[in-house]
Amino acid sequence: MRIEHPAAGLWPSLALASVAALWGATFLLTQMGMDGAGPFSIVALRFGAAALILAALRPQQIRRITFYELKAGILLAAVALVGYGAQAVALQTAPSARVAFLAALYVPIVPVIGLVVWRRPVAAPVFIGALLALGGIVAMSHGGAHLGLSATDGLAALSAVSIAAEVFLLGLVMRRADPLRVSFVLVLAIALMAGGVASLSGEAAPRWDGSLLTVVAIFGIGTAYSQTIMGWGQARISPERASLLYATEPLWAGALGLAVGEALGTGDIVGGALIVMAVGISAMRRLPALPLPLRRSLRANRQSLLETGNGAR
Repeated sequence: MRIEHPAAGLWPSLALASVAALWGATFLLTQMGMDGAGPFSIVALRFGAAALILAALRPQQIRRITFYELKAGILLAAVALVGYGAQAVALQTAPSARVAFLAALYVPIVPVIGLVVWRRPVAAPVFIGALLALGGIVAMSHGGAHLGLSATDGLAALSAVSIAAEVFLLGLVMRRADPLRVSFVLVLAIALMAGGVASLSGEAAPRWDGSLLTVVAIFGIGTAYSQTIMGWGQARISPERASLLYATEPLWAGALGLAVGEALGTGDIVGGALIVMAVGISAMRRLPALPLPLRRSLRANRQSLLETGNGAR
């Protein structure tokens, strides 16, 4: 029997952690990019650059796109555009860390969609994660004395619902489709749709400078990198471990926001921490077992209560 060394999954884990960090950085990058472009324009540029790089990396594979993959990619893009557009609009006035924390609510929302659509039972980690996420929202609404969530926060929450729907649909689509080809259709369709919304809403043309070019280039390279690394990493470590690594996305976003001096109140930090905990717990298949001494203590206490109750009768 071959015994796998504990460090065998180190490099794949670090690679997937870098993907989560990159996802976390997209909130701050979007905010920086909007110095030279409107919210939907920056979404169009972001995904347009990603489409160009994916096409350059795998041209032969992309030429084999099927009609089903084309339809699926366009449907996913329409759903995803709501989320990415709402995020970009919210980032015009809200700190990137706060938007990232609220957008991360998609993790506990995905199983809820499964419950509503397929009547799948909600596992204990998801239920606990949902309660923690609710506590995080209350903390971010100024302690819950009144509902202090703004319209901007509502947009961030809307993006979470949209991304949750995208994740749920993606799980159905990938049963019959090639991931790379669907990803290409998805990013290209988002770019075209976002460009159309930007034009119809009267957004000014992007002001090209070194900063905007850098942001767009990082977005394009980052998306191509993520698509490649996710497939490589998840072939080498368990889905449960990968999910926990992806769940660190809002933590990276919050750390980057604080590093650049974003002003976050105590409620934001406490609420964000609760949401990060909710995301991490929701990504677990099951709750970890309690330590053996604690389990023995609980069993002893339970037995003592039963004996006391029997004696009273």
